[in-house]
Amino acid sequence: MFGKLHSRSSTIHTHLLRRVARPPIRYLPAMILLFLLPWVIMLTLNVITNCQKFPLSKKLSKSRSAAKGTATPTPDSKISKKEEKKEEDKDKDKDKDKDKDKDKEKDKDKDKEKEEGNEKEKEKKEASEKEKTEMKEKEDKKDKDDEDDEDKEREERKKRRQQKEEKLKKERECMIKEALDKGNLRPADDNETVNECQSDWNGPVAKRKT
Repeated sequence: MFGKLHSRSSTIHTHLLRRVARPPIRYLPAMILLFLLPWVIMLTLNVITNCQKFPLSKKLSKSRSAAKGTATPTPDSKISKKEEKKEEDKDKDKDKDKDKDKDKEKDKDKDKEKEEGNEKEKEKKEASEKEKTEMKEKEDKKDKDDEDDEDKEREERKKRRQQKEEKLKKERECMIKEALDKGNLRPADDNETVNECQSDWNGPVAKRKT
């Protein structure tokens, strides 16, 4: 009796397992639909979220580029970048030209300072030469004045001597005239020399009476 019960329970168990392992065919589409439904829902949600994110990402990229000051790489932006680069190159060239002009001005200033220094040296040299010539002229003038003074003094001495001689001559003439008037002397003859006719006081030409 126990054997029959065991065999019956085993058959029921196997029958149940077969029903669970092999579901009926009429439930198969429902099971497939249940299996695919979450995937479809997930895919649709993913597509919707991506479609919503795409314009947002565009807006975000535009706002970021505007905030950074950089435009999106469009053809117009490329042209503008080229133009900006050209402008930068032009500005650099202008700066270089300005630097060259500044260097030229510095060189001109240096040359001007050099010329001014040379002119100052020349003026100093000319002033020293002029001073030397003036000193020489003064010395020459002084020497000339000294010579003139000597000549003048010589002339004055000569003049004084002549005046003295004339005075002595006049005095002698007066003395001889007085002596002749008194009869102490006689006039010299034409054939007598001066030494013979000189008086004792070495006066003018006359001869003592014998």
